[in-house]
Amino acid sequence: PLGLLMRPGTQLGVVSGGLNLGMDTGFEASPNNKCVPLRPEPQDKPSATPALNGQYHLAASLSKAATNRMMWAVYQTGLLCIRINSSDVHKLSGGAFPLNAGIFSLLAPNLTKLVPQDAPVMLELQPTQAPKVQFGTGQQVGGKTDSTLQLYVPDMGISLSVLLHDRFVRLFRLVVDMDLGLSLIATPNN
Repeated sequence: PLGLLMRPGTQLGVVSGGLNLGMDTGFEASPNNKCVPLRPEPQDKPSATPALNGQYHLAASLSKAATNRMMWAVYQTGLLCIRINSSDVHKLSGGAFPLNAGIFSLLAPNLTKLVPQDAPVMLELQPTQAPKVQFGTGQQVGGKTDSTLQLYVPDMGISLSVLLHDRFVRLFRLVVDMDLGLSLIATPNN
């Protein structure tokens, strides 16, 4: 299970005519899921409270330390371990997308020599390190957008298995570093 703690902190006051309430947060996962190796808790220290400029009805912020602690806890629960097979994709797509050995024969042409083209396959994602979060500006920097939220997942395992002789057999496993950016942009009319 994933544990969450959120309670009023010691920061309370009126700032620029508005109420400022600091919160203490905490995240934990217990026990560790067997699909991920046990990793130590992050030791990030909370940064200073950011200055919120402008008029707000409500504003909130979450520190990088709290966000990385949350991602560590999510990692420890095994929530990022994903296993999806041909049957799952068939149900999710309403039968519009057939995930089978024929699709992956584009990457491994000899695959259809082992199994029929319509043989079911299974994809597995298994992280081996807790994800890290960085916050960006959302601005253009050198022709690229500095994403508002940057998620880095080092050493993500991606496995492909195929149904062979009534059991799934792993064909290969890739270990990749995933770097995902997400930008939130407010439009003029919200």
